[in-house]
Amino acid sequence: MIVNFKQQRIMKPIYNVWILLFCLTFSSCYNEDIINPTPDPLALAGGFEFPQGNNSWDNDVMKIYQDFGVKIIYKDITEKDLNKNWTNGGVGSSSRVFENCLNDEMGAFYITFMKNHIFPYLNREVTDRVFPMYWYMVYNYSVFTSIIPGVLEYYVALPEHDDGQTDCWITCFWGDKAHSTYDDPITGWKTPIAGNKDSFTIRRFKIIDEVINTAIANGNIIIPEDEFDAGFDHLTPIVRSEDIESKADPNYYLKRGYPGNVNSLSGKHSKPDSDNPPTAKETFIGYLQIAMRHTKEEREVMFPSATYPFLSTKFDFVTNYLKKYNIDLEAIAKGPEDWDIKPYPELPKTDEGDGDDDQHGHDRPDVDVLEVHVCHLDQVFGHGTFTGDDALGVHGLDETDHLVQLVVDGVGAGLVGTVGQNQLVAAGLQDLHHAVGQQLGVKAGAGNGI
Repeated sequence: MIVNFKQQRIMKPIYNVWILLFCLTFSSCYNEDIINPTPDPLALAGGFEFPQGNNSWDNDVMKIYQDFGVKIIYKDITEKDLNKNWTNGGVGSSSRVFENCLNDEMGAFYITFMKNHIFPYLNREVTDRVFPMYWYMVYNYSVFTSIIPGVLEYYVALPEHDDGQTDCWITCFWGDKAHSTYDDPITGWKTPIAGNKDSFTIRRFKIIDEVINTAIANGNIIIPEDEFDAGFDHLTPIVRSEDIESKADPNYYLKRGYPGNVNSLSGKHSKPDSDNPPTAKETFIGYLQIAMRHTKEEREVMFPSATYPFLSTKFDFVTNYLKKYNIDLEAIAKGPEDWDIKPYPELPKTDEGDGDDDQHGHDRPDVDVLEVHVCHLDQVFGHGTFTGDDALGVHGLDETDHLVQLVVDGVGAGLVGTVGQNQLVAAGLQDLHHAVGQQLGVKAGAGNGI
């Protein structure tokens, strides 16, 4: 089309008008759709900023956040920040309690532990979608249970959050005797003890174990079941007895290549919990856990390669495979060269009492839940719950003691009301451990010991 100069002069203002109208319309629509930035929920929840100070450890916290996307919070935490529903049903009532770090040294210890013992062994590819936004470091984290108000009440120490909790993570290294069922609070909270390297190793394992298992669940780490499974027989029952004759049996569990795993509650090695062999996935995770908890030198003492060559080759396979993900299991087992942390936080002195004084400071009758007898539990839970020796199965004395402890802990987590009284007690020891694990956050994989 040919347009003369006069037409061009007429059309140019028209074009300008249309352009102006378009810009005004677009601007109007855009203003209506503006999205205001969402405030940081951390600030809304507790009214504190991040990082929480200008100390050297606050710089470490910021570096961890920049590298891994998780904010470590160590003070000014309120119950609404830990936004789980902490009240459980079942027999009696239970609720979770905690306190903030007692002093700056405690907060600094937590962060230094994370800086030196946890994050150097991880990477962002493995931890993608693993960490929550907030990770709280607290004191006296525990569950309080009142079965018979004023008569049977107690606390159970919780060293960490529930397994699978995603809104926030919680870590607790310390608490007092009044908030733990154990005479020694260190046992309940799995405390890293000054000068005790193994206590640091156990706590490092417990934390990294959860990270790795969550990474596996999220698909960040893929278990090569087919490749790893070569040479295993998952059908023929294994022999788990430790007498000389059993160890000579070709189906002895170590000869068959089933080393068990590491109990995520105690941090100790545990052999398989059933005569039925675990699956390929369970076996792989067991190898991974043991290699992450015990160095190659320690494993050679536990499982001599000359005696168990198949087992040795599988350990090599697993440790080499994890290197594909830049996870060095041997380095995790060894830990940092400078593993101890100083200064150690000052902790309150525990009184000589048993922590069960009433509101007037008078001592209540002693009730040690570690020594509650079956007949006492029968009275608490109702007649007919325990039906003699058969209800507990054929267990040694130590196992029965642990069973009773797990029953008490299960009540503390509202377990009885969840699985049923008779089921709880009639269940075998390992089944009960698994059930309690689901409630308390204990990863009850194949072979978990008590």
